[in-house]
Amino acid sequence: MFNPVKRAFAVFWALVFMLAFCAPAAGASVAPDSPQVQKAITGAVNYLEKELQSPGYSGMLEWAMLGYYAIGKDAGHLSKLRETQITRGIMLSETKSTDYQRTVLGALAAGQNPDGYGGKNLLQSVIASQTPSGKFADTMNGTGEKLVNAHVWGIIALHVAGQDIPQADRALQWLTAHQNADGGFSIDIRLDESDVDMTAMAIIAMACLEQDSSFPAVEKALVYLQEQQNEDGTFGAWGTSTAESCAQVVQALTILGIDPTAEAWTKGGGNAVTGLLQYRLADGSFSHGSERLPNDMASAQALIALGDYRAGESVYQRLGATGKTAFTDLPDGHFAYQAVNDLLARQVVGGYSDRTFRPDNPVTREEFVVMLARAKGLAPEPGSRYADLPAGHWAAGHVSAAATQGLVSGYPGNLFGTGKNITGAEVMAMITKAAGLSGQVAQAQTDTWYSGCVKVAADKGLIYPGFAALSPATRAQCAHSLNQFIQTGD
Repeated sequence: MFNPVKRAFAVFWALVFMLAFCAPAAGASVAPDSPQVQKAITGAVNYLEKELQSPGYSGMLEWAMLGYYAIGKDAGHLSKLRETQITRGIMLSETKSTDYQRTVLGALAAGQNPDGYGGKNLLQSVIASQTPSGKFADTMNGTGEKLVNAHVWGIIALHVAGQDIPQADRALQWLTAHQNADGGFSIDIRLDESDVDMTAMAIIAMACLEQDSSFPAVEKALVYLQEQQNEDGTFGAWGTSTAESCAQVVQALTILGIDPTAEAWTKGGGNAVTGLLQYRLADGSFSHGSERLPNDMASAQALIALGDYRAGESVYQRLGATGKTAFTDLPDGHFAYQAVNDLLARQVVGGYSDRTFRPDNPVTREEFVVMLARAKGLAPEPGSRYADLPAGHWAAGHVSAAATQGLVSGYPGNLFGTGKNITGAEVMAMITKAAGLSGQVAQAQTDTWYSGCVKVAADKGLIYPGFAALSPATRAQCAHSLNQFIQTGD
């Protein structure tokens, strides 16, 4: 017989269990490369893979595609689904500019040209929708100057595509002219009440227009967000804490180079990152709010935010860089050009703040192991295995993970050789182990300890140009071989 008291009691303890085991305690410190963040990313991907590819799915795919790009995962299979949607007229209406703008972002995240995507010239349509005032119109026929979100996403879409934004000064002027007195933004200029999500999006758009935290409108928007932060560090739309609001704030702060877990953005021991993780459910999905039900949008936005937080760089910055020349010292004729850009998208390698890659710099042992661990998708492990690589060292977690997998070994005296330049032979030894080729290496072994791994690596196309077994390997050379390793595995 149905007993409402027993049912209520069961629901209560189920919620307690979910809160205790599916989310971090408020205020918990969560590092970008922590197992907790990696677990949340993996869970969100697993959920989205099942949900978005279910038969007859007709919802938004682009946010998940952006999330995949943010974590270095290929979104090609989702792109095919999106193109099928477009041919069926799903989620692409000329009365909604945001449909076109969002689809541009999805196409770029999947490595596709937005013009011709699904038979539509999306990017050119977005460019043509800009009005003389500088605003990207509410509709694709160039009419409507009320929706702030249509303007914001028009700016972001063109930036990500590597396009110079026409009338950029006017576009910025229109946006700042419609900032509310409290520093926030509304989705529609006819609304007086600001909201967290739209304000965070406006910050992203202003950053795409090359404005930083010192720009008055950005500064005022940041003050508004801080004033809206809840007592537990979370953020919400219209007073209600949500996963999406936390995710948007993480994205906005990241694009400005601000740590979303910094003291200035921590309240009651919590912040936007810990707040976001509180909405993670047992199946890997994220809930929109306190209802704790799986939500596609919340899960995709969480994936973008966590990808940004882990990388320390906005997905819109990374995508925008691939639309232009990613690194000023790596021309497209360089032998490692494509490899570096592929690895950049996968978050295996990064550059320097001056937009250089420094391809000829030698690579240290710990630097290479971190690259290899990322290429393998290994989450950092706590602690350290080597006396010269303390637990607080930036590379300790990835080196420990690689050692657990048997990919690296140290020197006598429990030393790793931290700071030593890695040689070509060591690169090939680690890569062949990572590729599961140790058996073939043993059979090919001859006169030197590295003869077998070099021969097998050569047979598999893993050797980089200018290879010398006992000479230091450069950043460009390591990138070439790591990209070959990933492609061989794919």
